Amino acid sequence: MDTKATSRSADSLPTSENLEVSPTLVRTMAVMFIGLIVFLAYLVTAFWPVKGSKDDDWFPVVTLFGAWSFQIATDIRLLWIVVFAASLGSYVHTVTSFASYVGNRTLHKSWLWWYVLRTPIGVALALVFYFVIRGGLFSAGALGKDISPFGVAALAGMVGMFSKQATDKLREVFDNLFRTAPGKGDDAREDKLVSAQPTVDSVEPTSVEKGGANLMVRVRGKGFAEGVLVTINGIPRATKFQSETELSATLQPEDLASTGTLDLCVKHPGPPERLSNTVRLVVRDPETGVTQ
Repeated sequence: MDTKATSRSADSLPTSENLEVSPTLVRTMAVMFIGLIVFLAYLVTAFWPVKGSKDDDWFPVVTLFGAWSFQIATDIRLLWIVVFAASLGSYVHTVTSFASYVGNRTLHKSWLWWYVLRTPIGVALALVFYFVIRGGLFSAGALGKDISPFGVAALAGMVGMFSKQATDKLREVFDNLFRTAPGKGDDAREDKLVSAQPTVDSVEPTSVEKGGANLMVRVRGKGFAEGVLVTINGIPRATKFQSETELSATLQPEDLASTGTLDLCVKHPGPPERLSNTVRLVVRDPETGVTQ
């Protein structure tokens, strides 16, 4: 089969989402990233607690840009340190990704929103982690001045940098804390919140001709539900739910552009996302009947 038909990479995305970022925008983003690290470093320095006249007190005044001074409680100061440290961690992840994609000339416009939202996600997750750690490891009467700002900043920075791992750890903790007994909770519902694992038994027709367009195939199996998608080589196709054992999907012209085989799978978008087994759909030459 032709390589273009078997390879389904980012180049298969719609053209409007797959355009490479212009050199001007890349330079603008690079300058913004440089300015952002300077700004974040300044904020961390400005909000970092220092000892006051008494050894047991933190100096409560924060001065910004030499013009604005205000008092801030120690606990609130620690929250801001979490925000800024998490931003620094997210910054490291974001800029590393940006440099890699630019260096490989594979940065596309579809990634821009990821760069915009990466830091807010890291900050929000770091705040949740801070609340969990503060509430679980310290007594209710613990004062902010008794907590090391270095430990708080280190935790927030790592959570911001490794947001996925932090999310997975929180999920593991709460899965263990709130696990229901077998047969209870969602297992006792007739209309379960989480659908069964989809399984593909057969596809009709089992082979199609090269060069067709908008060809519909029927997928039979079990565990199907509203919202599931039939994918061809990992790319979702227009899918119609018929029943828990049958779906119909429409193939696109690019699926039938070359002879060979297509990997058909059923995906339940979740949460959690579930994938069925893969079934091969043959694309044959209409004249010779061969697939190569």
